[in-house]
Amino acid sequence: MATQMDVAEYARVSYMTVSRVVNNSASVRKETRERVLNAIRTLNYYPNSAAQVLAGGRTFNVGVVFPENEYVLSRQYFVELTNQIELSLSRHGYHLFLGAGRMPGQESLRNLVGKGTLDGLLIVSPPMEDERLEMLAATGLPVVVIHGVLRPGPFSVLDVDNVAATRSAMVHLWDLGHRDIGLVTGIVGEITGFDRRRTYSDFLAERGLAVRREWTYEGDWSLESGYAGLEAVMRGPQQPTAIVFSNDQMAFGGLKAAHDAGLRIPEDLSIVGFDNTKYSTFVSPELTTVDMRIDALAQASVDALLDTIVHKAAPKLVSIPPALVVRASSGPPREHEFFQ
Repeated sequence: MATQMDVAEYARVSYMTVSRVVNNSASVRKETRERVLNAIRTLNYYPNSAAQVLAGGRTFNVGVVFPENEYVLSRQYFVELTNQIELSLSRHGYHLFLGAGRMPGQESLRNLVGKGTLDGLLIVSPPMEDERLEMLAATGLPVVVIHGVLRPGPFSVLDVDNVAATRSAMVHLWDLGHRDIGLVTGIVGEITGFDRRRTYSDFLAERGLAVRREWTYEGDWSLESGYAGLEAVMRGPQQPTAIVFSNDQMAFGGLKAAHDAGLRIPEDLSIVGFDNTKYSTFVSPELTTVDMRIDALAQASVDALLDTIVHKAAPKLVSIPPALVVRASSGPPREHEFFQ
């Protein structure tokens, strides 16, 4: 991150001259001021006062909204993502505005934008076809979508590569010897749930295996749906030897359901999650999971939004690579029949 001294060196002026420009002092000559401002833009120098000089009238408030049916504090992933977003914003002198913590309706969103209390908005996991995004585009408010469909549009969109993430989980289980693999997915109306279910199906099809409907379950990202998902998938006449859960929280619910059913993990059933939230090492056994790079995603999303706010940057699409973290909840398969 650029410092005030970096700006001074780039503009070939003293540190105090940069300070005077940042503080809008009248004692700086016009051509010198323009040179300093150009250095600030070029180096992406974002302190509160510098942003005031560049744009004027800023509130230094950035809003974040989440899926309609989920509160920010109900999922550890959202808690950790919000924390990383706030840390990244604070480094640039901006404040996080949570509001109600969920994606409001069109009228409420229009009122929120119309009040002029926000410089920009981060939208997390909107439905794949959401007319509210079109309404936001018409307002001109800088917006960045996190976990959205990676296609050209009016906003920057950032996500972790869900296809690579799902394939890494499936390849891990396949290499261990599993051929009977179930899936507890999240909401498939969101791109994250959709991509993970589609990649799971494609992976099996590439190896000549059909998706068994009784081994798939659509959850809602919650602990409870993870618990219910494991019960549903393991209830049939034949059971999988491994289950992929589309987030850690559902995997935790699945671990509880397995424990209650007398299943040993991973001896009787392997479990893999997504996110690598901090609690993945506090369950027993520790959870094998796909690290969805929460810190990198938050930083890149804040950078993209501030580029739009300060520099009117063009929208961009960013895909962040995931990383599989192998722990104790996955192992070689063992023939078994449970829930009979």
